[in-house]
Amino acid sequence: AGLEIIGEQLLLERHGHDRVYVGRNIVFTNQVTNEGPRAVKEVTVTEVIPEGFEFVEVTGDGRYDRAKRTVTWTLPGLSPGASDGLTLTLKAKSIGQYDSVVKAVGPT
Repeated sequence: AGLEIIGEQLLLERHGHDRVYVGRNIVFTNQVTNEGPRAVKEVTVTEVIPEGFEFVEVTGDGRYDRAKRTVTWTLPGLSPGASDGLTLTLKAKSIGQYDSVVKAVGPT
């Protein structure tokens, strides 16, 4: 018997420089693409801001949560093959190596 597994097929790509001077702003773009054959009704993208950075600004309907140090975007949907770029500006505040955590999920 055949079995079809369905679900969202989201591709998340991160664009931006990997080095920045302390005190300077850096812009990151999170590009989310629906690679699946069906529309995704809602996509939530969440980014955790690393300790070595401070929040400056966000594009679109992104919301910054100071207590959790996260930015969250909610996209109303993505049709098959469609993509959206979500931009975040941070300022480097201390020397070091930091990892960003970004995730994209469909409706739950």
